[in-house]
Amino acid sequence: ESDSETRLAALRSGAVDVITQLNPAQYSDVRQDDSLTLIPVQSTNTLYLGINNNFAPFDDTRVRQAVSLGIDRAAIVSKLYPDGSEIPKHFTPCSIPNGCVGKEWPQFDPQAARVLLDSAGYPHGFETPLHYHDVYRIYLPEPGQLVEELQQQLQKNLNIEVTIVLMDSASFVKQATNGDLEGFHLLGWGADYAHVSSFLDFHFGLESTQFGRPYPTLQQLLAKAATVANPTDAAPLYAHTNDAIRTLVPAIPIAHGGSAYASKADVTTLPVSPFGAPEFHLS
Repeated sequence: ESDSETRLAALRSGAVDVITQLNPAQYSDVRQDDSLTLIPVQSTNTLYLGINNNFAPFDDTRVRQAVSLGIDRAAIVSKLYPDGSEIPKHFTPCSIPNGCVGKEWPQFDPQAARVLLDSAGYPHGFETPLHYHDVYRIYLPEPGQLVEELQQQLQKNLNIEVTIVLMDSASFVKQATNGDLEGFHLLGWGADYAHVSSFLDFHFGLESTQFGRPYPTLQQLLAKAATVANPTDAAPLYAHTNDAIRTLVPAIPIAHGGSAYASKADVTTLPVSPFGAPEFHLS
C-alpha cells in the first residue's frame, strides 16, 4: 500500500482530521466521499522552460518569442495537471504580491510564431536538445509525459526537432543553474517567501547565469525594485520587469501546479495559507 493510500485511509478512519498534499489521483475519491472535504491550496510555484541564449539560434529574441507563441500551455495544463492548476499569466504566480502586474503572457499563436521564425531565418525550423530530470514536483507531476508533449508540440507547430535528454538530478540542476546546457531545460520554482523577489531575483538578477548572457534591463529593474520596501510603490517597477520578461523570453512559464488538502467533512473554516502549515488554531 502506497503512502498516499495509507494517509487517505487514516483520514477516513478518523485517525487524523486533515492530510496535506493530497495525491492528485485521489481528488475524485475525496469528492465522491461525503465524509470528506477537498481543500484547494493556492499555487506558489512555476514550471518553466528555460532557454540558453549562449547558443544559436536562441541568441535571437525572435526565436525565443516564437517558441513561446508556439507552445499550447492550456493543452499541457489540461492534459497533465490536477484541478486547481493554472496557465501562467506571468512568470511569478498571482498568489505572490506584484507577481502579476504588467501585461499578461501572450496566448498560443502558432501562425505568428512561424512568421517570427521565418523573419529570424529559420522557416524550416531547427534542431535542439531539451534537458530534464525525472523527479516529481507539484509543479511537475508528469515529467516524462510533459517533455514528450513539448517535443510533439514544437515539431508540429514550428518544425523544431527536439531531442530529449534525461539527466541525473545533481548534474542537471548544477549545469542548468550555471548556464551550461545548450537549448532548452525544464525546471521549476516554489516560493521561499511571499515576495516577488523570491522568483525574479534568483532567476533574472545580478547573480543569475541560468539563461546564458545576462539581460541588463532585467537586472537594472530588479536592482531598483529591491530598494523599494512598500509593495504598492514597487508595483510599477515589477510591472516593467514582467513586461521585459514577456518581451525578452529568457524562460517560458508553462504551469502553476495545483495542490490540495483533504479533511473530515466536520472540519470547517480551516484557514489554508499558500505558505506554511494549515492554521488549525484559527479553525
